[in-house]
Amino acid sequence: MKRLFAAALLLASGAYAATPAVNQAELANAQMRYQALVKAQTTDQAELIKLRGRLQAAEQRLLQAHWEVNRLRTELLMLQEIHQRNTGELKNAGDRLDKAWRAVYGR
Repeated sequence: MKRLFAAALLLASGAYAATPAVNQAELANAQMRYQALVKAQTTDQAELIKLRGRLQAAEQRLLQAHWEVNRLRTELLMLQEIHQRNTGELKNAGDRLDKAWRAVYGR
């Protein structure tokens, strides 16, 4: 019985001695994982800030492009109206010229 008790005591002391080493390894692994996640979080946050800045710049360029498109559309409509008016005036002037030509040369 004493031998059994001594063996149990020896096993218990060995398990106790092994537990701190296992705990130390777990602590080291947990610390490394935590530090890796903190680093990844910092990297992700920096990337988010960078992407937000790029998005804002792209949105500003898009807004300016919309303004430019609207300006060009307005200018195009104005020029089309002028062109149509000039086309009508040119036709009238051509008709007048033909009429005057025929009056002078009789053809």
